[in-house]
Amino acid sequence: FMQKELLPAMDQKRLSNAAKELLAVLNRNEWIQVPHYRNSFSVGEAKWVTSPIEKYVHRISDKTWLNIVRTPVEKMSSHRWTETKSPYIEEATPMQFASSMGRQAKKQPVRFARLSLQFPNDCYASYIAHVLRAQRQSTEEIPCADVELTSELIRRFSQMDNDEVLGVIADIIQERATEPWPEDILQTIKAIALRPLKKEGDSNSSDEQEKSAHSLYNHVLNRTQGQAIRAITSLLFENHAHFNIYRDAITTLSAVSEPYILLALVDCATACYNIDPKYAIDLFKKLVAADVQVMISHYTWQLICRDFQNDPVFYRQSLINGIESGVVDLGKHTAS
Repeated sequence: FMQKELLPAMDQKRLSNAAKELLAVLNRNEWIQVPHYRNSFSVGEAKWVTSPIEKYVHRISDKTWLNIVRTPVEKMSSHRWTETKSPYIEEATPMQFASSMGRQAKKQPVRFARLSLQFPNDCYASYIAHVLRAQRQSTEEIPCADVELTSELIRRFSQMDNDEVLGVIADIIQERATEPWPEDILQTIKAIALRPLKKEGDSNSSDEQEKSAHSLYNHVLNRTQGQAIRAITSLLFENHAHFNIYRDAITTLSAVSEPYILLALVDCATACYNIDPKYAIDLFKKLVAADVQVMISHYTWQLICRDFQNDPVFYRQSLINGIESGVVDLGKHTAS
């Protein structure tokens, strides 16, 4: 809870990749609210931190929302709190306004999808990300924007060089893979997956995390390229014709040395197996040979069982390598 408040306040250029990933996770989970604060001097009442409009966010007009979004970040107060008699502390910052917008956008996804097309290109990126998150899934009571309108949003906002926004775009396609997306949107997901990988900073990971193959899934779920590969995997499971679009990208990505990319591709190989079994098995063996940690994938046993008789020596040695890797969870997984 405290991290959701503190991380946005820090210089974003100085945040490690692990911190940026954590912030993405916190922003995606609305149940993680900004923290209660207790004044250590006066031992005052603990309160939630919200934007000044939170109490009547449902009454905010489109014009007012646009005025908020168009206000330059530097002109807003920086973590300036206003004490009230309510259980809240009000804070007029882009982060708090974006959170309020996100909560209302979930109730009115189509309205905010249309409104976001009027957002300035240089606005605070989380305004856009929150509107896009509201388009990930429809319910019977609250339908999100249809394919046509959502495609408009993706076409515009995929031009941004912002990992949070691009990651949410990939999540939309992953969760709505059954829908008939236009060719250019499918190509956009391909382009996101093929973006140059950013250099890793100090991840500040614990020794336990470093020795856990499962920790790679944090990167798959929270790094832009990992999210895009998950979208491609879902699209391939739903429509085999998409294989012609993504085959070359999958092959290119399989030559990358980044472990989480290789792990994400194991799931992709499973989707490919129903389309081109030989390609899928060759891909899987290439990934295992590159980094044995990918065998932590949920789909490992499916692929091994389908091909074990064709190359028992390779698979037996790979399993032994996993057991002897020194990575505890991988050792248990491959030994079982």
